[in-house]
Amino acid sequence: MGVYVTTAGRGRLWATVLAALVGLALLTTLLVLLPLAALTMLVGMALSGAALLAQRAAAPRAARPGRARPAGANEAAGPMFQLVDADGVAIAARAVSLAGPSEHTLALTRDGYVLVDDTGRVLHRL
Repeated sequence: MGVYVTTAGRGRLWATVLAALVGLALLTTLLVLLPLAALTMLVGMALSGAALLAQRAAAPRAARPGRARPAGANEAAGPMFQLVDADGVAIAARAVSLAGPSEHTLALTRDGYVLVDDTGRVLHRL
């Protein structure tokens, strides 16, 4: 008296085994592989961040990239003074130093640069 498995029973048995294997693969993926991949990426980002900080700390201050400083940026700003434009409106201005000697003064206003003579008259707007 043995156990007889019919053809229909074998098909159900293979379907059950296949479903169990697929379920086991999904469970392994969700519980093991995805957290492992996330942990690996987190460790990689931490290591690259630490390497970047070490590299920045080792670089000399002068060699660090940054904004280019314009000529005369280390100089103190000139004093503020008032100009009167052709319409009679008073404008606050700041003198800008020039590279060479000049008979006129270059001034910076809120509307841009102006060229002023010794009497304070605006000669030209830039």
